[in-house]
Amino acid sequence: MLINRLLLLFFLPLFSLISCTNDSQKNNVEIEAKDTVQITIQMPAIVNLNPKVFPEIAAWNTFKELEAEIEKLYDFKENEDFSFIIDELIKKEKALSSKVFPEKFNTPSVKSRVLVLKTYILQTKAAIDDKEDEEVIMKQKEKIIVAYNALLKQFNERLEENLADEFLNKN
Repeated sequence: MLINRLLLLFFLPLFSLISCTNDSQKNNVEIEAKDTVQITIQMPAIVNLNPKVFPEIAAWNTFKELEAEIEKLYDFKENEDFSFIIDELIKKEKALSSKVFPEKFNTPSVKSRVLVLKTYILQTKAAIDDKEDEEVIMKQKEKIIVAYNALLKQFNERLEENLADEFLNKN
């Protein structure tokens, strides 16, 4: 009876120690496997602006600064770089929203596209701060580019509408 108790007291902690050690090794392997997964999402190309839009935005420096930051989304290497780019995008979007828009682009349709862009930038910042999976962050990046493309398309449409209005007013 005493021998059984001594064996139990000796082997119980030994088995517990062995079983805990094996679990932690398995968890490490799983984490390492997750870290090596490569996520690739096809990013949409940036929309080409109508050449007639360029003179309208030539003096709009806040938009040019935002445009330069958006283009950096294609070049980042690490999530730390991406976090910095998102911080800069937030600053550039605030500057853009606080300034007066050029007359032809000072419309609710353009401003709403800027607001959508701001929303996706802030969602991406939250995803980075919450340390979301890389796949979630890449999808957010794609949403930023899609929203930016919608803004550029709206520039093209606004200019086409203005040209049509000018043509109709002349006749």
